[in-house]
Amino acid sequence: MKKNMDIWADAWALAQRESWQPVPEVPPPVVPIPPGPPGTAAPARGQPAKDAGPKKQALPPPPAQERYTHSEYCWIGGFRSWTAATVPIAVVGLRDHYADGHHEDGP
Repeated sequence: MKKNMDIWADAWALAQRESWQPVPEVPPPVVPIPPGPPGTAAPARGQPAKDAGPKKQALPPPPAQERYTHSEYCWIGGFRSWTAATVPIAVVGLRDHYADGHHEDGP
């Protein structure tokens, strides 16, 4: 299904009547820190660590309209608006929400 097809508009019109569910958040996998090369040890307690050089400036946070907060999905089963399809189609609508309150609808 493409955005320029009439069935795109049909699917989104039907999705407005359905219940939207949050997309479960999946935490990123924990990657263990590999040990350093042989012969390199952490500084002894009480000794300062070697200076790693100048610190990078922290970037300002992105504006609210670019800060993603969460996603929702909507399942539409038995979609028959596309007459060329010989079987019912299952449609999933996705909606990304942002910190300023707007959302973007996607395929």
